[in-house]
Amino acid sequence: MIIPTFKPSIKRKDMDSVLTCMVSDVIGPATLTERLVKVLGDYLQAAGGYAVRDYPRAIEVAFAAAGLSAGDTVVLSPLLPWIYHHVCRGMGLNPVYVDVDAHSPVIDAALVRAVDNPRAVVAASTLGFAPDLESLQELPVTLIEDVSQGLGANTGTHSVGTVGHFTICGMEPEHIITSGGGAAVFARGRKERAALKTVCDTLPRELFLPDMNAALGLIQALEVERLVLRRKEIAAVYARSAAQGRHKTPVQLGDGENVYFSFAVLVESAAGEVAAYARKKSIEVTTAFESSVIGYASAPREEAAEVDRLLPEATGCPNARRFLLRTLLFPLYPMLKRDEVELVQRVLATLP
Repeated sequence: MIIPTFKPSIKRKDMDSVLTCMVSDVIGPATLTERLVKVLGDYLQAAGGYAVRDYPRAIEVAFAAAGLSAGDTVVLSPLLPWIYHHVCRGMGLNPVYVDVDAHSPVIDAALVRAVDNPRAVVAASTLGFAPDLESLQELPVTLIEDVSQGLGANTGTHSVGTVGHFTICGMEPEHIITSGGGAAVFARGRKERAALKTVCDTLPRELFLPDMNAALGLIQALEVERLVLRRKEIAAVYARSAAQGRHKTPVQLGDGENVYFSFAVLVESAAGEVAAYARKKSIEVTTAFESSVIGYASAPREEAAEVDRLLPEATGCPNARRFLLRTLLFPLYPMLKRDEVELVQRVLATLP
């Protein structure tokens, strides 16, 4: 039996919540969706928000609420999911990619300052690591946070998701909390809330998150601190084992505290060799950034394929390229059993 890299944190209470919703015959967007948005909004200290059926739609909504229009420049990390680039192209935006920090997979605030006339910057807590929100907050641009992989992390001064003008919280199966799909978008103040409402008022009802999905995510949202603590406890066990080998792990910037979206290892040997070793021990290990923007840009293409000149050049983002080639993810989620944790622990201590 292989231990999967990711497994949704669904317990009996989550199932009961969904069943109760089904029995009520109200499974479309209604009171449970509103409650989920309220619980997450309170946690993120937001002025208001909306939940939609899919993650790409949430990105579009956040960009539209930020006032972005065709031709505007938005600054992004090359380690963001490729869907960000897809949304930018679809909206006619000009994505500009800047490198990440050398030790943490988050956008380098110093490089953002060098970009000419940006309208917005996306600061994602990639792999659960908090970016330098204090520095980014000082820039005269709209700051959009994405806490899908880092809900619960902090910079030492602020919790992620509480600084940006808008915050995206994905709820896909691999995110910190899941509603089986979908995402929520939150506004920081009254001005941002009004802009977000204007955008969402134009959307058909069918695009909003149904109550049946919200019922699944609601219990996890209410217990997010416990879930984050459980991830931290498992990570502490893993870290002691990983320290016995020659491989390293990413480092949280400054005085912040990251959460554990998964357990990331920066391998010093061939990534394929390490992954094959883990699989022999019944552990699934996946590459962290194959589906990222730089992962998509670096994938082989047929010679006749059209070149997307807005994609980042790997040579211009050496730190992101390093994370792309060397970062492997090991199973770490609240539903792991004790014997599974012990097996991963032993493997981490003996990686080739």
